[in-house]
Amino acid sequence: MRKFFVIGLLSMVFALTSAAQPRPSRVPATPNPIEVVQPNGSKLTIRLFGDERRHYNTTIDGFVIVQNEKGYYCYAKLDKNGNYAPTKTVANNEENRKNCEKNFLKKQIKKEKLYFAPKEL
Repeated sequence: MRKFFVIGLLSMVFALTSAAQPRPSRVPATPNPIEVVQPNGSKLTIRLFGDERRHYNTTIDGFVIVQNEKGYYCYAKLDKNGNYAPTKTVANNEENRKNCEKNFLKKQIKKEKLYFAPKEL
């Protein structure tokens, strides 16, 4: 009987000490711009925001972007569930944008306009 008491006591001490250990802190995204290469070979400079649990990417001038199924970074839109989804327009650096892309961006999400965090980032 004493053996079960000692095992139970040790189990309880182990459980309490492991629960008291501090959890690892979240690692923030790098504040430095990152250059990525699109599947077509063009280069895009992006910024990362958030940590390993919740994060999103933007162009240097603040447009939210996500990768599509082909690996291209595209401008983001909010879907009906409030999550980011890629549009059909591939993202480019500001100096490489054509007029049709500039017109498209007039209606797009900029980081400064994010009043809430989407459900999935």
